Formats: sequence, C-alpha cells, structure tokens
Amino acid sequence: MSDTPFPFSNVQDLDSLGHLYDDHDDPPTDGPPCECASCAEIASLEQIKQETINKILDTKRKMNVAHSAFIRTLPIELKVKVFELCIQGPGPSSSTPLALGAICHDWRQVAWDAPSLWAALSIKFNVLCCDKKPCKAPPPPNTNRLILLQEWLARSTTCPLSLDLSVRTFPCKAKIPGNFTGAMADIPEHYLSPPTLGNRARLESETASIIELITKESHRWQDLRISLPRAYLKLLGATLELGLPALQSIEVRQCELYTWRGDILDYRLAIADAPNLRKAVLHAHREPAKDLPWRHLTHLVVHEFFVEELLGILRQTPALEDLSVRSLLWLPGREDGYNDDEEEANARPDLPIDHPQCVRLPRLRALHFHSDMGEGYSALIPLRVRTYMPALQEFEFEGDEAASRVSGDSGFALGPVFRLASRYRETLRRLAVRKAFFMSHRVVDEDLPSLYKLRELEIDAASTNPLSSISGAVLRALSLKTYAGGNEEFLPHLEVLSLTGAKDFGWSTLANIFPDYTAGGPGTSTPADATTDEISLVRAFRSVKVVCLASDFRTVDYIRPDDLCRLFAARTGGCRLEVNRWEWEEYDRDNYHRKSRPGALGLNKSDWLEASVERWQENIQGGDQEENKDGQL
Repeated sequence: MSDTPFPFSNVQDLDSLGHLYDDHDDPPTDGPPCECASCAEIASLEQIKQETINKILDTKRKMNVAHSAFIRTLPIELKVKVFELCIQGPGPSSSTPLALGAICHDWRQVAWDAPSLWAALSIKFNVLCCDKKPCKAPPPPNTNRLILLQEWLARSTTCPLSLDLSVRTFPCKAKIPGNFTGAMADIPEHYLSPPTLGNRARLESETASIIELITKESHRWQDLRISLPRAYLKLLGATLELGLPALQSIEVRQCELYTWRGDILDYRLAIADAPNLRKAVLHAHREPAKDLPWRHLTHLVVHEFFVEELLGILRQTPALEDLSVRSLLWLPGREDGYNDDEEEANARPDLPIDHPQCVRLPRLRALHFHSDMGEGYSALIPLRVRTYMPALQEFEFEGDEAASRVSGDSGFALGPVFRLASRYRETLRRLAVRKAFFMSHRVVDEDLPSLYKLRELEIDAASTNPLSSISGAVLRALSLKTYAGGNEEFLPHLEVLSLTGAKDFGWSTLANIFPDYTAGGPGTSTPADATTDEISLVRAFRSVKVVCLASDFRTVDYIRPDDLCRLFAARTGGCRLEVNRWEWEEYDRDNYHRKSRPGALGLNKSDWLEASVERWQENIQGGDQEENKDGQL
C-alpha cells in the first residue's frame, strides 16, 4: 500500500465542531414556518417581478399594434397571391380555405376575401353498397351541407370552378343483388334494412338538390372529375348536353362500386360542346368517340382501352400534342386482319399516309406508353402501323414484369418499341425505356444507332431484374468515335443520358465519354478497350446519371485516381454527373422479384464518387490488385 497520507486526515472530527453551532440558530422542527422580515420582503419582490413581466408583455403587445409588421402592410391582393402560390395542388380540396381561416384573424380575413381559394370543390354523394360489416344506415340528409355549399359557391364569386364529383358508400347488412347499379332507387325495398329505407327519399332529395345547385354554375366549370353511378350521370346529363363553355379538362374515372369496365358507361357521358376543352383523362370508357368534343383536344390520357376505341378517338383529334396510353388492350387475331403471330405482326409494314385506315396526328409531339398487362408490348404494333406522327419528338415506354417475362432473354419484347422509335428517327429527340426485362445487347447493336438525332436517352434495364444491364454496352459505344467498324458516330448529338442496371462496366469506360481535362485538353485519352484507330469522342453532355446496383452496400468499388479526377472534372466542366449505387437485400433469382422492405433496392442510395473520396485510403490499398481489372464490381 502507498504511504501517501489520506488528503483529509488532518480534519477534525465533525462531532468535535458541534460547539460552533448554537441551539437558538437551529430552525424549529415543529410549528408554523418562520415569517421573518426577509421572507416577507422576498415574497413582495417576487410579486413585483411578476407584475413587471406582465407589464412588459402587455407593452410589447401594444407596441406590435402601433408598429405593425411588414406583412400587415401588404395589400390584400398580394396576400391572396401568396396564399395561392403556397397551396399545394392542383386538385380540389374541400378543407383548404377552412384550414387557413382557422389560423388567426388576419389569415381568416385573407381566406374569406380570396375567391380563388374557394374555386375548388369536392362533393361526395351518399350511396349504399354491399358489405359484410354490420349494417350502418346512412346519416339523415344534412341541411347544413346545402347551406355550406351555397356559401362556398357564393365565396368563389365568378372564378372558374374545379369540381370533383364522386360517391361515398355506406355498408348495408342486407344482401344487395348482383345487378346493383349504385342508385338507391334501383334497390328493391325488401333488400333494405328499415333505417335505410326510411332515409332513402331524403337522401335522394338531398342528392338532387346538390346536383341542381352545382349545375346552375355549369358555365364556370373549368376542371371536372367524375366518378359517379349511372343514375347520377343521368341527373347531370341535361346540363352537359347544353354545353360547357369554360371547360378545359375532364376526367372520367371508373366508379368504385363497379368491377366490370362496361357497367359505369351504360349511360354515355355526352357533352354537346366544349370549345375550350384541351385535356381529357378517360378510364375504361366504352364507345367514347361519340360522347365528347375531341377536335380541340391537345392532351389525352386513356386507361384500359381497346385499340379500335383509341383509334376512333385519335381520328377526331387533329390538334393532339400529348398522348398517354396505359394498358392498351389488343390480342393478335382479334382485330382487323392481325391473324399472324406476334413476331410476324411486328414485321408488318406501316400503312401509307393516304390509306383510309391511317390516322394522321400532325401535331403530336409526345407519346407516353405504359404497359401493365401482358399484351401491352404487342399492342404497340397496330398503333405504329395505323398512325402517322410526323412531329413526334418524345417517346416514353414503361413495361411491366409480366409482359417482359414472355420474351425471356431474347429481348424481342422491345421490338415494337424500337420499331416505332426508328420510324420517327428524323424528329425524335428524347427516348425513355423503363422496366425493360432482360434487355438484349441488340438494342445497342441495331436499334439505338439508327436514332442518330437523339438528344436525351434514358434506359432502365433492371427495374424488374437487377442482373439485367446494358449500361456497359451503351457507355463503350459512346466512348468510341466509330462504332461497329462503320464510319458513323453512335448518337453524336446526345446531351442527356440516364442508365440504370447492374454494374457491367469499368470506371475508365465511363470516364472516356467525357473530355480528358487532366491531360491538357479534350479528346487526348484513349479507351482501354479501343483499338489504335478509335479515339475518344468529345461530347457536350449536360447531364449524365448512372445508377449501379450493388450487392453489398458497404463496399466501395475501386476507382483509379486518374479516372476519379476525370469524373470530377466533368462535374466542374458543366456536366451534371451522378453515379449512384442502390442496394438490394433479398432477391429471388428464380422469379426475378425484389422484396420491398427497409434496406431494399432504392431505399439506400449514395453517391459513389463521394464515397470513393471518403474511403480514399481503402481504395488505394485495394487498388494494387485492381489496376488491371478496370474496377470491376
């Protein structure tokens, strides 16, 4: 043990210090607390302190009134404009002005004096539906709802209206017949529970009153969204047939009460005239060609249409500029002489421009095609053969897993896609292909070289299979001046590039598509896999985004110092360069299916270049073995 004395060994025993304390100084243990002069003074000072704080706060409030904030001096018109720009939209919202008015007096004044905030209105009608839950009768008609609607329309003054008309369903314990159309009048009384039967007449009266009230303002309808049963469409029919002079966009959605696409449209939605109609969104419409005025349409979105239905509309839309198609339904042998198999159908020549069945779309600039059904790829064939789009500049295609598996690894599923793109190669400037399953290298060898005027290219070859990728083939083709032994450059005008897929390329391959700023000037480097007569091509890229799928998020793929410098130099040279890596945790290699859960593909994303800089020393240590392997993953 140490001989160092305890530091407090010379302190006297506390018991020996007791004489320093007198008994009269100890506070009494029993009886009321001491009320000496000091305690009274402290209590008085605390009271004065609190009164002073309250006086300061009150004075500050008076000062705020005397010296108003700058925002209070703004005219009401500017405040209204600020509110309009800050509201998230577009789309009807029944709570926006009410929520703003609940903040404070000033906000309430602005909201109450802003007609444009009251121009969006969502109305849900009460309708019965079959449900296994216990019966809940609809609430009785609410007279306050009509009063609120009248006040709402009055506050909107003369502003154009955006209406969303849909239904709100209530379950009924009684069994509803299979032919139930959604209208309460169509349900036999013996199918209704007594509480529901008692409210039926009043609910129908309320519905009729609401429709009558909003139809009085039909001359102000600008944006209309409809998802109503047949009986309610009949109530709107008389108004629609008179014409809607201010209507600019309309969306007809399938009513939630139906499962078969034709039921809702037994009653056709007919509009006599809408001279300002520019956009239409239609879901599973039946024979729509006679229902709406199409001649002024510039934007059209269709869901679940047959090819003949779509072509019937396109014949009446000479001013169409933007077309979006989702789930185009077509089966070979079903329509118009297409009795051959899919491959033979894809080889069919385009109809002559002057052919009676050829649909001319002289102003169409953008075509968006989304396939979420198995026959979606082949549905492009009749659309290509029977239409002529001389001004097409943008073509987006998004496939689906089911349709992609049909083609296996042959890549034929994309045949109709690139056949259509190649037809308009003189005008096409942007091409996007997403969810392309097992995309074949034939795309790079045969399809893309023909699109020599393309300026923007996006290819996602791994949306349904992380192992699929043609990123390396595209980058190698871009890094060479000559391609496949020919004299033509590969996409010489390309400015924007986006690639997603497995990392099947080396970092030098990516760096070689940019000018070599580190070697004294552009075009002085030579690709590692190029021959002596193939030199680097200088391209004016504005944006390059490469998404690489990594199996281990913790690893950092080695990037040689010269390649890393060139990639960062591309950023400083004006190109927006992103090299991101995504990780997937679990992957079913048999069914090519990714499990969506925390940590799955797309949830963990990082900049590969930044990560390489952060772990620079680790890269250098591992670089001795990777120098000759070009940074393969």
